[in-house]
Amino acid sequence: MALASLFSANSASAQDCTDPFVEALVPLTDFGPDDFYMRDASDPFSGGLYPDGTNERPGDHELAGLDLSRNEVFPRDEDGNVDFVNGKIGFASLGMSNTTQEFAPVLDLFANDDSVNPRVVVVNGARGGLIADLWAETDGEAWDHFANRLDQAGITPEQLQVVWMKVVARTSHLRDFPQGPLTAMGFMQQALRNLKDQYPNVKMVFLSSRTYGGYAITPLNPEPLAFEHGFSVKWLVESQLAGDPGMSFIQSEVPWLSWGPYLWANGVGVDEIEGGEPGRLDGLEWLCEDFEASDRTHPAPAGEVKVAELLFNWLKQDCCSAPWFLGASLYADAGPVALADEEIDAGQADIPMLQFRLAPHPASGPVEVTGMQFEASGDGDDAAEISAATLYIDEDQNGIVDVTDTALAAGVYPLDDGILDLTFASPVEIDPGTEATFLLAYDIRETTVQITSLQGGSVAEQEATGSWVLLLVLPAVLGFAMSTARRHARAFALLVVAVAIPLACSGSSSGGGVPADDAIVVTDPITPPPPPPDDPDDPDDPDPVPVAYSVSVIGIDGSNAGNGSDAFQVGLPKQGRTLSVLPN
Repeated sequence: MALASLFSANSASAQDCTDPFVEALVPLTDFGPDDFYMRDASDPFSGGLYPDGTNERPGDHELAGLDLSRNEVFPRDEDGNVDFVNGKIGFASLGMSNTTQEFAPVLDLFANDDSVNPRVVVVNGARGGLIADLWAETDGEAWDHFANRLDQAGITPEQLQVVWMKVVARTSHLRDFPQGPLTAMGFMQQALRNLKDQYPNVKMVFLSSRTYGGYAITPLNPEPLAFEHGFSVKWLVESQLAGDPGMSFIQSEVPWLSWGPYLWANGVGVDEIEGGEPGRLDGLEWLCEDFEASDRTHPAPAGEVKVAELLFNWLKQDCCSAPWFLGASLYADAGPVALADEEIDAGQADIPMLQFRLAPHPASGPVEVTGMQFEASGDGDDAAEISAATLYIDEDQNGIVDVTDTALAAGVYPLDDGILDLTFASPVEIDPGTEATFLLAYDIRETTVQITSLQGGSVAEQEATGSWVLLLVLPAVLGFAMSTARRHARAFALLVVAVAIPLACSGSSSGGGVPADDAIVVTDPITPPPPPPDDPDDPDDPDPVPVAYSVSVIGIDGSNAGNGSDAFQVGLPKQGRTLSVLPN
């Protein structure tokens, strides 16, 4: 169905409060799959907040926003470093007069709600007259005002991380459709690039379009211009989803973009009766008294509170804003010491793989942690594997295992990729205002060994993998040669009192070696000579192959004394290390 609209320069009503409903305008959120909008002779355009007429974020984009909200938007110190105890999350508005009026009550709502994250600092960065045209300039009064507001609130550029943006272009740009909304979109695109350039830690921007303009008695922004501003925001978000040049949040060209609350509704509805058939399917209505009597465009106090409550409740409920706005029961991040890549010998133990910090939400009460789950993977060529793992409290936060550290739990990591589940013998209690630093260390061993045995006066080498069982107590000596990383054998003598029988071995034998299903008995032990020194110029003697490991926390068990919850909203980026594993 075509939803046609006509516009003229005198669209604003000469009579006050006479247009509580405008024919042919339907909220973008109420468009059906077969509905489209056109003005005059324009092409038809579909509705919905996102592509294909839907009001739901595309799945991949939402997952990216959720990851940013959980793993990037953290309390930070003045220099932008993560600081759970004293850091701040700067959240600011950006826009024009309506924006600053509607955002002002948010500060009051925030100050009187104990459920919100006290590390968030709310800043009203909008101001009257600062339209999109001015924010599109790389400097000038808009950005000077914004910087001053942040400074007055005690927020440094490195601490600003989230923005609510509601801004329109000069009315003279908006006369034609769709050129008007496209022009406004272009101004907003440049404003977002400016924002990212000046405030590089801004990760997320939530956007809203105008409220109802049917009561307007001046030509400032009457209908259908107020309604059509929704297309500016819709197409702005879609420009990022489509991968338009200069709009990538992955390349840090602009922040991640999403609709915030959609504010437009068609007055009080088609029946033009307050409380009757609403102006939007979800019940939202705009009354004449929601707007200032001077122009019926700027919000009156009732309209300011209506928008502020819509925004505030949306921030608390949306999956991509709630993690930072409400704060998790437990914060987690990597650091404070970056674990450097290094070269190690196979057989070493307690090699630090991951260091991270946990800190309770400042208002959550003490948190008890009783266990953790880890996931790790490696891309090596079987030169080495991680085996036993131990989790420590890194008491001195130095990133190494030493005598000051407390071991919490140990386990055996599954071969290849898998999950390591550790349960603590005693819970770790972390009080609000403090943090605990953890260190996960692995033992490193080689995955492929060569078994050297003496048979008939010759040494036979047989590669073997699998399980071995000690069956018979006899004096014997087994020589093990672990050489896959450099591809040359180095055997050593080891005195044991057993006969080893392979249960699940495979491989080939040479030089009269023992078949895999026979017992290996060394009757006349020898100690082979040491291997020749490594020759970096010898193509048959390659250098050790680096093995890259990636480790992350995927779950934390415990309880929160503040709210009784055992579900921690914790996310950690994977921490990769490159280890050059040498033969033992």
